[in-house]
Formats: sequence, structure tokens, C-alpha cells
Amino acid sequence: MKSDHAHYKRCLDDLHHLLKSYNEDFWAKHFFTSITLLNEGKPNKSMRHCLIAYGGMGSFNDFLEFTGANSMEATRGFELRQELWQYCHNNYSGLKTWFEW
Repeated sequence: MKSDHAHYKRCLDDLHHLLKSYNEDFWAKHFFTSITLLNEGKPNKSMRHCLIAYGGMGSFNDFLEFTGANSMEATRGFELRQELWQYCHNNYSGLKTWFEW
């Protein structure tokens, strides 16, 4: 993995940890797949997979709660949600995805 995706990796890891900690299993599994793709050297596929969570009804934007989290942890989770979207939106390249076998 290139170091230029280190911030993306940290955000994914931190969000995955928070999601698992507060029983957001569906989203934890979704972002674990993004982590796996990134670790396999497929950053564009990872970002595409990450962005899929943000669109449509019932999306990651609609149903994230962090049930039982204190306000500081919940706020951090919502910040990570925004950071991930922004990073992927700014860095994703559909063309490069075709070259990630």
C-alpha cells in the first residue's frame, strides 16, 4: 500500500473499530471489505466499495447511530464518516480501477 493512502487506511481502521464496538455489524462488515481491498493493493476498488455505502435510501448516511457510544466517540464516528467520503470522493479513479486485477 502506498503511503499516500495511509490516512485513508487509518480512517477505515478507526471507523471499523467503532462500528464493531457499537454493534453496527452490517457497516463493520462493509468497511472491512474496503480494508481488505486496500490491503490487497487495490485502493481504487476499496474507495469505490467505500463510496457505495453513501448512496441511496438506507445508506450509511441514513442509519448510523453508534448506540451506546458516549458523545465524544459518536462524534468521532460521524467525523470519520465524513472524512472517508471526502477522501474517496477526491481520490477515486474509475479508470485506475480497471487496472487493479
